Amino acid sequence: MDSQNMSIGWGRPRPKYSELEPSDVENFDNIDDCDAADDGAMFGDDVQAHPKNDNDKHLMTRVTQPIDYPLKGCDGAPCGELSQLYVNQGYEFKGLKEYYYTLDNDMKSPNTRFFSTFTCPVTGEHFSSGILPNTEVDFINEMPWYKTKKLAVTAAAAKALDCFSLRRCYGTEKTHWQRCIDSPYLSAEDAPMLPELPPGVVLPVPSLISQEEQGHHDDDVHPKQALIQHYVSFVKSLEMRGIHTDYPANEMGPKSDSYSCWPNMKDSPNTMWTAIFTCHLTGERFPSGSLHGREGAYENNCWFYDSSRFMIVPRESIDEADFHESNFDRVDFIWYPTKKEAVIAAAGRALDCLRHRDSSCTYSSDRYCRESPYTVDDAPEVWKRVCQSARGVCGIDWPSLPPEDRLTTHSGVSDLHCLLVDKYDDEYWRTRYKVRRFAASKDI
Repeated sequence: MDSQNMSIGWGRPRPKYSELEPSDVENFDNIDDCDAADDGAMFGDDVQAHPKNDNDKHLMTRVTQPIDYPLKGCDGAPCGELSQLYVNQGYEFKGLKEYYYTLDNDMKSPNTRFFSTFTCPVTGEHFSSGILPNTEVDFINEMPWYKTKKLAVTAAAAKALDCFSLRRCYGTEKTHWQRCIDSPYLSAEDAPMLPELPPGVVLPVPSLISQEEQGHHDDDVHPKQALIQHYVSFVKSLEMRGIHTDYPANEMGPKSDSYSCWPNMKDSPNTMWTAIFTCHLTGERFPSGSLHGREGAYENNCWFYDSSRFMIVPRESIDEADFHESNFDRVDFIWYPTKKEAVIAAAGRALDCLRHRDSSCTYSSDRYCRESPYTVDDAPEVWKRVCQSARGVCGIDWPSLPPEDRLTTHSGVSDLHCLLVDKYDDEYWRTRYKVRRFAASKDI
């Protein structure tokens, strides 16, 4: 059974072979065409040829290409596999039944036919029934309709899985696994048209935003906990688009070492505290904001950035050294009576900005802090400049993330939120894939 048929079939996949016996190849003299070999244009991705001398040119090693196989124990059961996929991503669903909507053609048995649509509970994208192999199907307006509801729902789940597999594998060495005969697609814009819904029928709403849209936001949610939930949800959304981190999404929330807190160098009872939060994915820093409901409990006081020492220092240090303030960058901070409040304010400020950058978020007018949120590009100039070079304050080192360890660096973007927007065309990904393959060939 060839790889194409294997990817469409419903049976258990054949074992993976890392290497097969050498086989004879005709016209091997053309193997020295480096350009063709680099991008796989000549022999295909499953062929590696490295003859040691002219006498060995009749031998070539074939290596099976890695394949994105169905989840273990789920092959042949798309609905179960789709549910397990979300469970593996860390989502706690009672079931996906409510995310399927099935239509019938309004005809009596035995002429009744069904068509189903699955709505992703994370992104809200709709996946309509695909064309199942070895299954009787009728086409109405070029759409596949099935004799039973179960088959229609299965076909919708299979189509969603096919698209998810393609998006995980696109731009990598891995081949996606295809359950439906019709091809999957990379973007929701490429999805086939849905049938016209009956009057009053609305497709399911994504669970992660439905409560937010209905105004069920809990104002009493602790900003630090809300920030953790935001990161977990954000990383899950990246994974659904094939962008993976080093750890499971549930472990990608910020930890206590992402915060740095320091006092204003005054004796009690005049001691005040401020803090910053450093994003553990991008290295971006957010200072304490002015929390709503805490008016009168905080104060605004500036410190100054000493570029010679890469440190932020209080006004007293400037005065003692007999320097003029105009020689330093002025940095405004919000100060609180306790460390706890300062850290909460930093988490709230970070969360306001991150939600502001998420186009699907509905919290833009429901902020923790009084200050206006900002994007990566329109961050306050002084704060942006200071954060790029400052190492800490008065001998206290700030948390830092080297550029080579940042997810933004690995992804080639300045703002991670743009990864959730389908703005790259096929040519971009083809070019990126070829560059990665060429670089990999140089490392061998």
